[in-house]
Amino acid sequence: MAYSGDVDLLLYMVCHDSASFERASKYSMYSWIIPIQIPSTVYMESIVFTLLPQRIHEWKDKTHVGIIKYSFEEKTPFYDFPLLCSSHPLVDVFTFVNGHEDDFNLPNPSMITYAGICHTLFPVVWYNLLREFDVAPEQMFNVDIPAFYSNFWIAKKEYFQDYLDFINESIKVMGSNKELARLLSYNANYLERLDPMRLKEIMNAPYYTYHCFVAERLPCFYFWNAKCSILPIGGKQRMGCKK
Repeated sequence: MAYSGDVDLLLYMVCHDSASFERASKYSMYSWIIPIQIPSTVYMESIVFTLLPQRIHEWKDKTHVGIIKYSFEEKTPFYDFPLLCSSHPLVDVFTFVNGHEDDFNLPNPSMITYAGICHTLFPVVWYNLLREFDVAPEQMFNVDIPAFYSNFWIAKKEYFQDYLDFINESIKVMGSNKELARLLSYNANYLERLDPMRLKEIMNAPYYTYHCFVAERLPCFYFWNAKCSILPIGGKQRMGCKK
């Protein structure tokens, strides 16, 4: 869908606590950025999507809606996001932390391949989740699924709304399916960046569980599977897995 009128963007800036919410205030001159503080859960920043259906009054009349984090400039520049959207009217989804440095020299590097390298049980968890949505294995493990991370992306409103439905249903399934919940609770072997006490408080374990890493990759699959036009902006991200 191409927009003939002006782009009307709303970008939610995810904050984890009062200190990060205060850091987000440096962007207060941009009327199209709204800081939002999230609870601390195993889903990390992906939990924001459970809060946004009840805030539909803020974004239902927008043309584009997106997510960034208060610390996003550690990974990507601050673009003129409204201009970016208006300059590419045929693009459905813009992504800002893209791809990988191919440290393994793989013949077919992909989101799926690297997820399995970084997080050993990822293929099993991924399969058990997506089969609940009647996704065929050849789709869920397709090497053409793009790689973008950190929930730094913007989508046209109708695709954003569809994704909200999907991610919220996915989170419900991850909490209610006993076998999936068991698999998600294992050690995802991520390089620890949180204080050990804080990590245990959030994850209910002394390690990162699979919840946030699966949720972070769901937009990669969903927008690709919906045949959205996806435009990667910016460079690559190194993997955060133990080698």
